[in-house]
Order: sequence, then structure tokens, then C-alpha cells
Amino acid sequence: MISAAGPWGTGPYKLVKGFSLPDKRSDQVVLEANTRYWDRSRFPRVKRIIFDNTISQAIALDLLKAGDRRVDLVMGLSPRDTLKVAQSAHAKVIKNRNFQGAVFGHLNVRKPDSPWRDLRVRQAAVLHHRRAG
Repeated sequence: MISAAGPWGTGPYKLVKGFSLPDKRSDQVVLEANTRYWDRSRFPRVKRIIFDNTISQAIALDLLKAGDRRVDLVMGLSPRDTLKVAQSAHAKVIKNRNFQGAVFGHLNVRKPDSPWRDLRVRQAAVLHHRRAG
């Protein structure tokens, strides 16, 4: 588990607070734009993202439908909830039928002889994944 904040990998955002593991998350996970991100075509447009893991999906959905500014996004909605959001004047449903899931990995860039310490190697891996996908 990564316990310190920082840009881990080559992503457009860096972790500044919290953690998110498959089986456990902190109450908040905060990401900030990585201003040194190498791929300008995918440069982050949002400066700060806060995932509040203390709000249930049902409450977040109600806040979103009401136009409450504390919630910008609710994911993984059931078909019934999707219809409720579509009826709200404050929210809209965005469907992505081509979503293939997120791909992520952990690279040990602290190991002195690791090839992943070289930014060019990480960039090549990302470019290869984009072309293969």
C-alpha cells in the first residue's frame, strides 16, 4: 500500500490524500492535476478531484438530482436510477457502451535497477497499450 502522496506512475493526476484498494478505501481520496504530465493531448482539465466515500450511492444520487454542488458524478447506476437521473433538470445521464474497464498496475519505480524508473519506458508502455486496445 502506498502511504505517501505523490505522482505514482505516469498518470495525469497525483494522489494527495487517502488511499483506494480493492477491498478498502479511506473516507476521502483526493487527486490533483499532475502539472508535469508528459502527454499534453491528455493533460488534465480538472484541477482537483475529490472522491467522498462516506456518502452512500443513494444519498449521492438524491443530491445529484437536486442539483446539490457537493456531488458531480455518480457511477454504476441501475437502469431504474438512470431513468430517475434523466428526469432531473440538474443532471444528465452519459452512457458509454464501449467502456472496456480501467487498466492499472503497480510499478516499482523505487528499485534502483528497475527499468520502470525511466520515464521513456513508462511512456512506451502507455503508447503500446493505447495502440493495442
